Amino acid sequence: MQTTRLICALASAALLCGSAPARVAAQTTPPATATTTPLVPGTPALDLRELRARRTAHGYVLTGEALVNDPCQAARFDSSLLTIYPPQFNLEQFRSPKKMGMMCIQRLAWVAAEPRMVTSAKPPAYVTVRAKEAVVRVPVR
Repeated sequence: MQTTRLICALASAALLCGSAPARVAAQTTPPATATTTPLVPGTPALDLRELRARRTAHGYVLTGEALVNDPCQAARFDSSLLTIYPPQFNLEQFRSPKKMGMMCIQRLAWVAAEPRMVTSAKPPAYVTVRAKEAVVRVPVR
């Protein structure tokens, strides 16, 4: 009976020691940069304004401003999973990676959203952008 307990204890100790380097390796990955901000979870922006969709040679670019909870927040356009065509985007706010260690005063602020470049062989006539308080149909020009 004691040998069985000893074997079980040694097996669990070996399992714990074997998985420890994997946890350390996962913690030493580099922090998210500006190019990988879609990995940061976001919440819907409160409001939006000055939205524009400008045609390019390979599709279109979305730009605009978002009303966020505090100045340490940034904003981006995320694809909505509701529809594929016509395209819908959610204007999301998230903690800016550049301001992670800062304390921010909780006050509403307008920030420029990160421009979203969309490749398309034939851009649609309009796109829909959603925020918490508004849904806006933006013509692609």
